[in-house]
Amino acid sequence: KTYSLLKDVLIDDLEYSYHILDDTTNYKNLVTVLEVLFLRGERGNKKEMLAKRIALLLGNSDSDIQSIYAKVKSIYVDRSDAVHDGITTNITRNALDELRNLIRDIGQKYIVHIQNALTSNQNLTFVEAKDDIINNLMHQVTLKIAAGVRRKPAHTQSLLQVVTPLGLVPLI
Repeated sequence: KTYSLLKDVLIDDLEYSYHILDDTTNYKNLVTVLEVLFLRGERGNKKEMLAKRIALLLGNSDSDIQSIYAKVKSIYVDRSDAVHDGITTNITRNALDELRNLIRDIGQKYIVHIQNALTSNQNLTFVEAKDDIINNLMHQVTLKIAAGVRRKPAHTQSLLQVVTPLGLVPLI
C-alpha cells in the first residue's frame, strides 16, 4: 500500500530521471516532485514554503535546518531560472545527483509516516498523508513558539517564526 501511494508522485519520477540523459529536464521534473509532496495550493511564496517544510522535515538541528533551507531555495531558484529564463548553468550532473539524494531522503520520511498512518487507516490516500505531514510540520513550529522561541538578531533569526503586529507566527 505504501508503494502504491508514492508510486505516481515520487517513485516513478525518481526512477524516470535515470532514463533521460538531459540533466535540465530531469532537474525540472524532480523539483515538480518536491512541489507535489509539500505544497497544497496555498497562496504565497512557493519557494519559501517548500524550503521551510523540507528543512523542518529533514533537519535534525538548527544548523541542519538552515543548511537544508538554503539548499532547497537554491534548487528552486535554479529550476526557475531554467524554466523562465533558459539559464541552465547551475544545473549540473552533481546538482542533479544532490536533488535525487534529497528526494530519496524525503521519500524515506514519507514511507515511515505512511506506514505508521496505515496502522490506523487502511484507506489512507496520498493527499491525506501529505496533509498530515504538512500539518505535523506546522504543529512543530507552534510547539517551538509556545515553548518560548523568540526573535533572534536578524542575522540568526530562525526560519520558524516572524514577528508581526499579531505576534509570532509560523512561516510554513
